[in-house]
Amino acid sequence: MSARRPDRPREPAGAPPPADPALDRPAPVVTEEGTFGTLPEDLDATLGEGGWARPFVARLALAGFVVVAVAWVYAVSAAQATSREVALPALARTVAALSEVDGLLALHRPDIAVAGASRAADPAARVALPGFPVPDATLTAIEARDANADAQRALLLSRAAGVLYDGGAGALLVEDGTAADAGLFSTEGATRRLIAALSSSNHRALGALVWPLGAVALVLGAAAVALGRGFARFVALGGALLVTAALAAAVALALRWTAETLGDDGSVLAAELTAVVAEVAWTPARHARWLAAAGLAIAIPALLLAAVFGGIRRAEVAPVER
Repeated sequence: MSARRPDRPREPAGAPPPADPALDRPAPVVTEEGTFGTLPEDLDATLGEGGWARPFVARLALAGFVVVAVAWVYAVSAAQATSREVALPALARTVAALSEVDGLLALHRPDIAVAGASRAADPAARVALPGFPVPDATLTAIEARDANADAQRALLLSRAAGVLYDGGAGALLVEDGTAADAGLFSTEGATRRLIAALSSSNHRALGALVWPLGAVALVLGAAAVALGRGFARFVALGGALLVTAALAAAVALALRWTAETLGDDGSVLAAELTAVVAEVAWTPARHARWLAAAGLAIAIPALLLAAVFGGIRRAEVAPVER
């Protein structure tokens, strides 16, 4: 026969139920300035408010945001620099310096006028300027016969820019009619690389990167804000935008300084090439100004609000040692 269990003591009728120790625990207050009160002992030490993983992932997302945002700035800047509206004037200036079109017209204008007059009856007839480095850029017979030198110059340069933009540097020829192939570090070589960069194919490739990079930057920025705490998350986002602007502007300044300092060998072509490269290299710095303004617009109000509400909390809630 088993032993009899002792009867549990009965609580007197009407007595309140025993108090739950968790209910007697003071409610903690967690702010960006620190923790006031006692956190629950069963709080997840990894992903909870007091854990290490959440702030680590937030910082990682913020660092990724800066990297991707810098890449986005340069993708946008390069896509704009290679757009038809920007690239064609730059290519026309480069061809003008490379070809010495003014001298060619002064030398051969009587010959092309005669050629134009002899072919004026044929609407499809074209007249090329001898020695011009883009042979596909030509004048109509009427333009060769009747247009003045300034008009012919403008027509040749605009058409040459269009041919180079659509066809690349392969359409550029030298005096003997062969493809231009200058040395890597020569002025002619740098001109050829600039012409190759300002092409429609590069514009399409760069334009395809803008939206994906922008979307990734937005996701990383949103993740950093979602994982952050209080007003500090917005201060961090504003600071990340300022860092992005500083990096973009620094690289743009370095490229412009390099072009202006090392790219001029005293020739007309080198001077024009330097001016074009310096103008194109300055594009990211213009975007950096807007990023810096956005960063300040986010960070400064967040700092002010953090100071105001942090002071109120410190006045209302006395710190309790854990």
